[in-house]
Amino acid sequence: MESNKIVSYIIISLLLGLLAGYYVGSSVAYEQARSEIKSRLEERRIIEPRAKETKTVSGVIKSLGDSQFVLEISRPFDPTLSLSEQSGLSTKTVLINSKTQISVRTLEPNLSEPKAGEPFQPFAVKNLMADFSSLNVGEAVVVEAAEDVSNRSSFEATAVFKNSR
Repeated sequence: MESNKIVSYIIISLLLGLLAGYYVGSSVAYEQARSEIKSRLEERRIIEPRAKETKTVSGVIKSLGDSQFVLEISRPFDPTLSLSEQSGLSTKTVLINSKTQISVRTLEPNLSEPKAGEPFQPFAVKNLMADFSSLNVGEAVVVEAAEDVSNRSSFEATAVFKNSR
């Protein structure tokens, strides 16, 4: 009877060890395969490597507060992640201070003759200065910062650009 218990414990221990080894081995192999695929895709320029720093983000204004707004950002598609890992949207709080430049980008027809050797630009981008009150919920904006904002939930903006309607 005692020997049957010992044999049962040994069999259960071996099965648990096999399952744990399979789980650890498959997760390590998965990460190695994903890393290899990503480096090959970047090497062939099928996908662009991620920037080491992100100082510019674009998105839609979800809410406005006193000298700040919440920006909803669409993350770029990453083919090396599974669909469940592709969390599409994130939010960041953008802080506005007295040094933040807010401007509206407009396209104006470029009626000048193109210079020799340069491509013709049919429109010229003009930045018109604006203030915080010109921002509205639901507008798409581009926000620039002085520091890396990729892992921050809030940051101070150095410039905010919105397109004219």
